[in-house]
Amino acid sequence: MVNYDIPFNPARLEQRMGRLHRFGLKHTEVRIFNMVADGTREGRVLEILLEKLNDARKDLSSDKVFDVVGQQLADVSIRDLLLDALLDGTGDRSVKKVESIMATKNLRRQVEETRKKATNFGDVGRRLGELNAERETERLNQMLPAFIARFIDKAAPQVGMHIEGDPYEKATFSIPSEKNKWLKRAFEVHDEPIPSAISLRPDFQISDGKGSVSFLRPGEIMFDALCYEILQRCSADAKRGSVFRDPQATKPYYIAIYSCQVIEPRPYLSENSSQTGYDYRLFALRWDESGNFEPVAVNRLLALHGAPELISQAGNLIVSPDTHAENADSQARAYADSTFLQELRLRMKNESQDRLGDLARGFDFQMSQLAEHRRELFRKLRDGDKSVEKRLEQVKEKQTALSEERSKMMLREETLPELLEIGDLRRISISIVVPDPSEEAKEAFDRDIEAMAMRIAINYEVDHYSAKVFDVSNPRLGKGYDLESHRANGEKVAIEVKGRASRSVVHMTENEWPTAANVRDKYYLYTVFDCASTPQLFRVQDPFGKLLVKSQQSFTINPGQIIREAEPE
Repeated sequence: MVNYDIPFNPARLEQRMGRLHRFGLKHTEVRIFNMVADGTREGRVLEILLEKLNDARKDLSSDKVFDVVGQQLADVSIRDLLLDALLDGTGDRSVKKVESIMATKNLRRQVEETRKKATNFGDVGRRLGELNAERETERLNQMLPAFIARFIDKAAPQVGMHIEGDPYEKATFSIPSEKNKWLKRAFEVHDEPIPSAISLRPDFQISDGKGSVSFLRPGEIMFDALCYEILQRCSADAKRGSVFRDPQATKPYYIAIYSCQVIEPRPYLSENSSQTGYDYRLFALRWDESGNFEPVAVNRLLALHGAPELISQAGNLIVSPDTHAENADSQARAYADSTFLQELRLRMKNESQDRLGDLARGFDFQMSQLAEHRRELFRKLRDGDKSVEKRLEQVKEKQTALSEERSKMMLREETLPELLEIGDLRRISISIVVPDPSEEAKEAFDRDIEAMAMRIAINYEVDHYSAKVFDVSNPRLGKGYDLESHRANGEKVAIEVKGRASRSVVHMTENEWPTAANVRDKYYLYTVFDCASTPQLFRVQDPFGKLLVKSQQSFTINPGQIIREAEPE
């Protein structure tokens, strides 16, 4: 890069260099040539300034030198130095001023102060632990592909969609034309063609290049259109109520699911501002005849089966259902206020100083730009250029307006946490759940839990190993494991899958243990705990060698042992 015109603010030199010297640069260095008029007093001032900048960069071993030079020269620009050098017979006065400003000691102090004031939001290293914790929380709360697969399986028949093939690979679909209006409408709005296939894998491509594959996920056109259509068809029934059976329950109870949004009240927003949603949450409450409310996992009902014929077993819960719903709504608002709202307020208060610092630095930068522009216009006016009078007044007005905006924004940022409130609280559904100790109910519950665990295990292998997974769980095959995974790297492994509604012991049969003992490193135990709430997968390679606990007829493994020996993610 060749600088033939040195900008009045040295900080802009760094901005120019930053456009070339950036991440991903293939060359090892960037060379900068600064052209000055040799043998002149102003050239000597520029030369010394540039030399001092380079020396300071080397002495401090920091690229932050250019960032603070603008602050060191806040009251004087290079133009002032050059004019002073021209008026001074020798130019020594400007040279001494540059040397004083650019003294390494002064710059070091300024660099350290800038580092202390630097925003925590921009310092990834400082927040790495916090960011990793947030990422882990999001990983546990995200919509698992297994849930998406189950939703597609249940929703497709409701809209007349017939699916052929494995969605974990590629599945084709068809919808009769008279039932296809919702899908056509969605893709017409986005001006996109309807895909010819669907998949739960983001990297799947059609081998013949014809058509396209829709990667089903929140935010994707087809998935969102299906969700919207199901909501339109089923939301009224969900709000009216339903009945489920729970083989683990000892008495009947209600479950209501809610969505809520934390907002900033309209009176505190500017006239043209749109209302901002700071947080969105989905939660569920459970209560019984005693009137005690407690939060439960939103996906709790996924592990249960509908049983409208058992409504008579709900006891007093079916008396005054509207009163139950109204009480639940009040409890839901109180719960949202005491948890989501207070958590967000506390987090925003803790981050307030960082955000205030960010705002202050942003406004200071704009004010310095206007101040420099104002000084330049004032010099021209002082030199007799009357044409700049109007522009000078405009700059003054901008400075006044910016100062007022700064005060307003800083005050708003300081008071914002206390202004937030629960805005849109909606009851999505309400259900009565009755106990059902029958063997049929228990078997159906266990089947659903195991099916969910299988979907999660298959999805893991597909996502992490691009594997082709075969279900070999049929007892007639006598494999001693549930899945056979053929991974993209050529490796073939056997996987035994166990699903548990909570965190209970895991049993392995005498058919499974010998296979684990023979296969060893190629045998994995995939255990999914908390399937009835927040499923978590724990993978143990070579369970025979790591989990050797034996009884007479079977092998029993405690949850703690599995979690301890599980492979790290």
